Amino acid sequence: MFHSQELERSVYYLTLNLAEEVGVEPTRRLLSISTA
Repeated sequence: MFHSQELERSVYYLTLNLAEEVGVEPTRRLLSISTA
């Protein structure tokens, strides 16, 4: 089981990597979908 802080950190770094790969806009759109 993850500590929520560890989970947030790994999600944060995954998001940064994704933003570098595909660009910021698609990432923001994807995040707004997944958190809605």
